[in-house]
Formats: sequence, C-alpha cells, structure tokens
Amino acid sequence: MKISVIVAVYNIKRYISQCIDSIISQTYSDLECILVDDGSTDGSGNICDKYAQMDSRIKVLHKKNEGLPQARKSGFEMSVGDYCLFVDGDDWLEKTMLEYLIKNAELNSSDIVICDYFKAYDSRKKRVHYKIPSGKKKLMYSFVKRPDYLNFFWNKLIKRNLFVDFDISFPKNISLCEDLFVVYKLIYYACEISCIPVCLYNYRQDNRNSITKNMSEKKFQDKLCVFDDLQKFINKHPDKDEYQDLISYYKVYNKLPLIVNKKIRNACLWENLYPEANNSIWKSPLRLDYKFLSWLGSKGLFKIAFFLQDLKRK
Repeated sequence: MKISVIVAVYNIKRYISQCIDSIISQTYSDLECILVDDGSTDGSGNICDKYAQMDSRIKVLHKKNEGLPQARKSGFEMSVGDYCLFVDGDDWLEKTMLEYLIKNAELNSSDIVICDYFKAYDSRKKRVHYKIPSGKKKLMYSFVKRPDYLNFFWNKLIKRNLFVDFDISFPKNISLCEDLFVVYKLIYYACEISCIPVCLYNYRQDNRNSITKNMSEKKFQDKLCVFDDLQKFINKHPDKDEYQDLISYYKVYNKLPLIVNKKIRNACLWENLYPEANNSIWKSPLRLDYKFLSWLGSKGLFKIAFFLQDLKRK
C-alpha cells in the first residue's frame, strides 16, 4: 500500500525541515511526499525544492496563495497513494507513524485509522487520547464532545477512495474549522474505522492561533459557514432525525465565542443567533463553565457573563 503524505507549506521556514525529515525517515518507506508551497514568501518553497533534489519520493507544487484547504486539494489531486495523510508543515511525525497506521489499516480493512497525538510545547509534550465509541451515532456525536481529537485531518490515515466514491470536496475561502468541513463527511461514510492508542503525531503549539485569543469576525463567519454545510449534509440523509440533538449542540457551541472572546463579543448577535438552541445549553457536552456563561446569556445577563469570563482569564 502506497501512502501519500500531503504537506501544506506557507511561510514556515523555521519548521519545515523538521517536518520533512520526519517524513522521509519513516520506518515505512512506500510513500510519496507532496509538498504544496502555497505562495510562501519567506523561502519555505526553496527548502522544499532542495529536499526534492535529494529524495525522489518528494514532489513539490508551487502555487499562488489560496489557503490551507485549497493547498490540500491541490496536493490530493497530485497524489497516487492508496491512503492519504494530511500534515501541517509546522508539525512533525513520530518515526513509526506510517508503519503503525498502515499495518492497522491492512489488518482491519479500515477506511480510516486514527491515532493519539502530542501537543508539543517548547519544553514539554501533552498526550491527547480519546477512545472512539462503537456505533456510528455515538461516533458522530463525539465531534462535539472531543473536537480536539476528531475534527483534525492530521491524526488520520484516510483511504483515497473515500474522497472519490462520495465526491467529497475541500472548502474555499475558509480559514477556521476547515478540517471539520471534510473530516465529518469522511467519517460518516467510512465503513470501518480503527484507532491506535499511541501518540504518533506532534502538534506544535508555539505557532498556533487560539480561538479564544485570535478569533476574528471573518473566522467566526467561517465557523458558521462550516456548520451550515454540516447541517445541510446531515439533513439530506435518511437518518437525519438521529442527529438533530447534535445540530442543537453545535448551535450552542458556535454562539460561545460571542461571549468568551473580547474581539468579537456581541450580546445582540448572541441573542439573535440560533435562539432555539438555548434550550439545549445544559444538555450540551460543553464544559460546565461554558454552559454557565451560555445560560447567563440566555437570561440576558451579559454583563455578568463578560465579567466572569474576563476574571477567569486573568
């Protein structure tokens, strides 16, 4: 089985060498590495070209900047592997990642194999683990329970045919929740999903934008666009009634930044956005403090909610 490792590269000169080194040194060698330079201006593309000269498994695509989803789309269209792994160019893989994933895929005839990962800080690592539940409904509801595990592309080996057979596309002009736009559909359609409780991916934290620190109005609107697509996707299937609570939970979750984030804080918009979801606040899988802030919003007590959120962040 050939694996296509697709790496999105944009102005990450400081990190890209570590990422590529971790791919070409894998214990599983039947791979191709596609580096998509998405219009970098810091010399990242030149580094990619140098690696391509040293290793015939590496291909480089230089393109104008169109954002992460379109970079992944371009890389996927170039790929020929039986399975795909999408990697962010500022992260890196454990040496045995591909070997573990592909062996599990072959053993279980899996369409998707998911692994644990490390949140990698400057001087420490934190393991992120989740035991995926059996049964499609429980698994799909896990997207709101553990978005830090299921929403992402990069801890999942994905069978190429899933994209092709179900005509799954990548979003355009989306800069937040772009992984969810695609991954939810892939997992919904997958017949067999397996999980490896071993940390095989390193998710760099010192180069990340936090939703509570760097949210913008554009990113917030992107989040709503992705949810709108997800809602339409759910409602076009015969089992849509099984997922209406999930839709309600997402509505509660999507309103939350309008309280917790100072940059886009907006009481009026919070009240007018999905008001029907307020009945689901206490049933949602949000953290207790977020439920309480949302409940305060439902009672119009925004000054108290804002004060408590700001006090918590001090």
